[in-house]
Amino acid sequence: MNRAPELENDVIAAEWAVRRAEGLGPAERGEFDRWLAEAPVHWRAYKESDRIWGELAEIDLQALMTEGEQPRTRMRAPAWAALAASLLAVVIGAGTLFNQPQHSYATSRGEVRTVQLADGSKVTLGAGSRIDVRFDRRGRHVLLRRGEAVFDVRHDPALPFDVRAADTQVVDLGTRFMVKVAPDMVRVDVIQGAVRVAKTESPLLKPFIKPAPADQMTRGERLESPHGEPLKPLAAIDPQQVAPWTRGRLVYENASLAEVVADLNRYTGADVELASSDLGELRVTAALSQNQTGQFLSTLPASLPVQVTHQSDGKTVISPVG
Repeated sequence: MNRAPELENDVIAAEWAVRRAEGLGPAERGEFDRWLAEAPVHWRAYKESDRIWGELAEIDLQALMTEGEQPRTRMRAPAWAALAASLLAVVIGAGTLFNQPQHSYATSRGEVRTVQLADGSKVTLGAGSRIDVRFDRRGRHVLLRRGEAVFDVRHDPALPFDVRAADTQVVDLGTRFMVKVAPDMVRVDVIQGAVRVAKTESPLLKPFIKPAPADQMTRGERLESPHGEPLKPLAAIDPQQVAPWTRGRLVYENASLAEVVADLNRYTGADVELASSDLGELRVTAALSQNQTGQFLSTLPASLPVQVTHQSDGKTVISPVG
């Protein structure tokens, strides 16, 4: 049977998620490592499969039965694993098929632009960002794949407008807001009106999983949603200072160094790399124009235990001291 390469990868990733959960022998472990190393898309597909497998593992089959119905026989563990593996493959494959966008918009390094959607809503994309847009009879759906964007939504209660970013969903309640996908979290800032934010589940699992609690946000509020973790408490912000990148500035308050480096690489001509992923957890508070990258990097060792090295190939490496 001929299948799209993406679907093929997703199905294989689903099988590996189940096999790893049951335990791999040395030979299988080597085979799994070789498959992961073949292409970056294999790792991304596996991480998504592993996340959904974790959700499936929490499903209570007894709760799926109608009230008062009793099982004739108890499902054995191997049978449950086979059922879960099959359902996992269906969920992964369906997600690949159902997420085909009608339109995609992307920006390159240093580029900021505004696009108008078919419903009259406007989206301002930050540098190195991409959104996929799909409208249907149930609503208007945007997937923020990378970067950040400001959404100025034309409100229509009959056609909800939702934005998904990583494992976070933002639903418009008549508003203007920004969503950013940072290396360690999704950040939502409300400039005007209100939104509702919640962690997401795979669409086919919604009937089986208790909905995640949602937070309603209004003008001047920020919410951070760490990847794979619960929503953080709301924080107050100045709505006039949201999305400084639309004005040529980058502003951070206790942001991770990983987020700052990612932004420098998207918004400027810099090519900055962290020598160790642990450095990305260091916190940074700074404000700079996008043409002050060199000055910012030169002063970084004064506030953090790092050293900055400019290599002959044009790359800048941030490494730990010592």
